Amino acid sequence: VPSPLTRVGGMTLFQRAVFTLQRGGISQIWVLAGPEEQALRQLLREDSRVQAAVRWLPVREFPPHDPQTWEALAEEINGACMIVGCHT
Repeated sequence: VPSPLTRVGGMTLFQRAVFTLQRGGISQIWVLAGPEEQALRQLLREDSRVQAAVRWLPVREFPPHDPQTWEALAEEINGACMIVGCHT
């Protein structure tokens, strides 16, 4: 089963998603991260190509299945947004 840390062509699926969003003009990315959060953070910290501001939200506090998560995020986000998910 693929995860955000699955490598394809020398890059993780998570990195590919971040770079695709950046190329599309997205400058702020919010990540609902589970147990792989530290590994994902390290990937982005070590990659100088990451220019977007990244905000990390732990899934234990913001579970995707809870409508209150989306209500809280809606209060924080101005304008259009894109939700990209990966459950492992």
